[in-house]
Amino acid sequence: MSLEKNVEIRIDSVDNLIDYLTNDLYCSSNNSVNHIVDKRIGDIYTFINDKIIATMYFMEKIDIELLKNDYDVDVNYFISFESCEGINSNESILYFIERIINDFESDLVYMSGFEKAVIIKRNGSITLDDSFDYYCGKGMKNEFQKRLGVLPFN
Repeated sequence: MSLEKNVEIRIDSVDNLIDYLTNDLYCSSNNSVNHIVDKRIGDIYTFINDKIIATMYFMEKIDIELLKNDYDVDVNYFISFESCEGINSNESILYFIERIINDFESDLVYMSGFEKAVIIKRNGSITLDDSFDYYCGKGMKNEFQKRLGVLPFN
C-alpha cells in the first residue's frame, strides 16, 4: 500500500508557505508556482519542481470544523501532493511531512484517503497511528518516530 497524498495544516499566509517551499524545503530545485481562482474553492496554488507537485488551498469551514471535532486540531489549509516520475513516492511524501512537522509550529493532520488520521500533530505533540505501517511498510512507524525524535509508545 502506498501513502495517500493529502495533508492539512494551519497557515497564516499562503505567501509564507510558498516562500518556505521555494527557499527552504526545495531551494536547490527549479521551482514554479501557478495561481488560479476557482469559483467554488477560491485561490488555488500549484507548486511544481522536479521532485513534487503540490496543490494548495484554504479549506471550507465545514471541513475545518470536522477535523476540529474529530481530532482536536486547528487546521485551515489543504495540500495535495504527488511525487514526480522516478522519485520514491513514499519517501518523498514522508520527507515533505517530516519537514512540515519540524519547521512549522502549526497543527497538522495527515489522513489516509480522508478516512482516518495516520499522523496528528496537536499543540506540538505528535501521534502516529498503528495503521502507519500498513501504508508505509512494516517497521516504518518506528523508523519515522526516530526521524521525528518521538518516543514510541508501543
